[in-house]
Amino acid sequence: MHLLITGGTGFLSRRVAAIALTQGHRVRLMGRDFAVVGDLLAAGAEPCKADLRDPTALPLALLLLTFARPSRRATLLFAACHAVSFAVFAQINRAYLNGATPPSRAWLVPLVQTILPAQVAAALVLPQRIEWRGHTMQVERGGGFRLVQRRDDDTSPA
Repeated sequence: MHLLITGGTGFLSRRVAAIALTQGHRVRLMGRDFAVVGDLLAAGAEPCKADLRDPTALPLALLLLTFARPSRRATLLFAACHAVSFAVFAQINRAYLNGATPPSRAWLVPLVQTILPAQVAAALVLPQRIEWRGHTMQVERGGGFRLVQRRDDDTSPA
């Protein structure tokens, strides 16, 4: 089983992760500082650096959960997260932004909150090529780059 443990560097979460690893589960720990869980990382746990106080972390985690383990519950969690986020946005728009976003455009907020994390996830998972100033680079899994072709390379027949 694949487990994502939020607060994975906390007191209780470390114990849960240790038990899950000994039972053969794949464990991913979500947290801010992994210095205290070096033993769990050495045992095979994967770090997932995130801070749930970051407004983009929870929607991204729920989006990944929804696609990684599709279920009715995951979909409901994803929808609930967007509903709460939309309510917070509406309150901020009304109280602090003086209604800068008109109600006729407010439906775009959940759409953007879905598209942006999906693009980030796709960019990290799916290899793709980027053309930049004549150079071709391959984006590797995990976000690294590999130069495929330099602009000064002549690949045309003589």
